[in-house]
Amino acid sequence: MTRRNKAEEAFRSGNFAKALSKYQAAADKMQSLGPSFAAPDMLVDKMPGLPLDEPLAGIALIHLSRIVSSYLGLAAYEEVNEHANRPLDKILRGITVTKVDWVDFARPYYQVIYYCKALALEKLGRLDEAIRSAEGALKCDPDDGCVLSTLKALRKAQEVEKSKRDHASAKDVRRRQNKKRKALAKKARGIGFITGVALL
Repeated sequence: MTRRNKAEEAFRSGNFAKALSKYQAAADKMQSLGPSFAAPDMLVDKMPGLPLDEPLAGIALIHLSRIVSSYLGLAAYEEVNEHANRPLDKILRGITVTKVDWVDFARPYYQVIYYCKALALEKLGRLDEAIRSAEGALKCDPDDGCVLSTLKALRKAQEVEKSKRDHASAKDVRRRQNKKRKALAKKARGIGFITGVALL
């Protein structure tokens, strides 16, 4: 069984720590080989007629989506965000992919990366960024019910958070106003006392 197959087996069984280790090792090996890496037949079959570097890009993207998913499974939310933000061209050492076939192949993997990032950012309390990531996932598949419901929940949570902030802000304003009124009243009482003494 190849390293990638072992990684897939661990990932599907929920052993994210093992899957992460295997995927990272496979990704590192592939990157070290660069364009000389021989793409597996199964990936070439998925993208017939594409040059060798584009199947290479496909494998890198698959690895990245699985690595990000594994970090999410381990509740390592900062790592999810860090890896999801890594530009693919750095992973591919400058390989460029532009063909429509590539876009069709890549879309579901990009959706996984965006979606995992959205969930991680939500856990980190960064709702605005989470919503942008969920919107990115939705662009990959506008009919995905799971992404749609997540985006709806994130927007609702954002509204609740904004309402709490507005309430806290209004409460703080009232607190400052009350403090100022009390200070003025105290000052007025002091002036009244001094004036009364002067009149005696």
